[in-house]
Amino acid sequence: MLNKPHGKLRVLFETAPMAYINEQAGGYASDGRRNILDIEPRTLPEPSPAYIGSAAVVRDLERLVSSASPD
Repeated sequence: MLNKPHGKLRVLFETAPMAYINEQAGGYASDGRRNILDIEPRTLPEPSPAYIGSAAVVRDLERLVSSASPD
């Protein structure tokens, strides 16, 4: 993620479909700050980081990212 801070996967075509399937299976998907399914892309190819997995692990990751970010 260091060389791609805004992510590499496109929201509409890659991260959102995976997030939807994962959440239907009881998981959670985040960009590090919010639920991927809550992102409203401004452009068709808008990229986003993606953390997809079990709800507990991804929410822990969100807490770590928010505590490490300067804003």
